[in-house]
Amino acid sequence: MIKELKPQEQASDGTIKALNDALKKLGVKGGEVKKITRGQVWQFEDVYKYLDQCLWHCLSYKSCRYKGMAARAKVIDGQLEYEYLGCGKFFAMKKCLEWVLKKENKSTLEGLKKALGKEPEDLSLDEWKEVMGRRFWQVVNGEDE
Repeated sequence: MIKELKPQEQASDGTIKALNDALKKLGVKGGEVKKITRGQVWQFEDVYKYLDQCLWHCLSYKSCRYKGMAARAKVIDGQLEYEYLGCGKFFAMKKCLEWVLKKENKSTLEGLKKALGKEPEDLSLDEWKEVMGRRFWQVVNGEDE
């Protein structure tokens, strides 16, 4: 299959043009891609959805569409470079959720539901900070184990 798909071949001019148009639309810095292999284009297709789709202001753990994934890209000397990133906001909410769902924190969970009338998965980061108080940063940093 790899032999037939030829991932090491250079991408066509049309593919490079479409890629550069997409990068321009996303506001990726560094100019245009001059050359790229077909395989690199396929790899970048997965990254592309994380570049533009995550708005970095999800309302809650449950509403995060990409579960903490994001990406950054730039063009350097005509070559496309990218990296995956994690959203600190999402992971902070995840740590709080994991903490409150532990058996030993059952009373905190019940109090939280009663006070806010929400499930923990629906709390915003600001609500987590308010509910957890000083403990918020301990939990997020893994110091409250």
